[in-house]
Amino acid sequence: MLIYNPKHLCSSMANTIVVNQSKKEIGRCVRQKKIRYTTADLKQYKGDIFLTETFNKEFIKMKSNEISMHCIGCNFTYQNSVNVWKNKTWNIKQFETLELKKQNVTWCDFILSPICNMACMYCDSSYSSKWKAYNGEQDYIVDKQWNNAALLSLIDFIKRYVIDVSKAFTVNILGGEPMFLWKDTEYVDSSIVNAFKDIKTELVISVVTN
Repeated sequence: MLIYNPKHLCSSMANTIVVNQSKKEIGRCVRQKKIRYTTADLKQYKGDIFLTETFNKEFIKMKSNEISMHCIGCNFTYQNSVNVWKNKTWNIKQFETLELKKQNVTWCDFILSPICNMACMYCDSSYSSKWKAYNGEQDYIVDKQWNNAALLSLIDFIKRYVIDVSKAFTVNILGGEPMFLWKDTEYVDSSIVNAFKDIKTELVISVVTN
């Protein structure tokens, strides 16, 4: 039996990870609902924070052709999602045996604090301190312990599940405005670069700035 482009299958959860320092959240897709973890959680799980049972259950739902609750807020239909499996035909055995931790992760969105000099119409106070000021909301408080633990978790994940496994890996650094946080941006950048010394996997780092 062959199965072609399963209705609710989206590959984003399999090849993408997200670190959101602004909200203290970890994700497996740039669009789906993220999970809030404590500093203690990050220190306990390290790189496996991206492979917790919560994420695995949602991945299994999609494999079973069910709608993942984490994806309800996605503005893109499953059929239109960027899907590395979309143009492939899988037999049912291959499809059923896919595992989250065995998929090659190729992308990471790393979101720094929401400190920003602009209040763009498509943005909000979660990612812009300017919007926070306009809305009269409390200023963003930097949690250095969480931020450091999250970065160490990412480095551990890269060393164990990305290096020499994926052909290429992209880290997309966002804010806020990363240029306002250049020391933080540079620290994240250099920490990741150091993990990729003398290995086969190609590293690409991009910085999204105004």
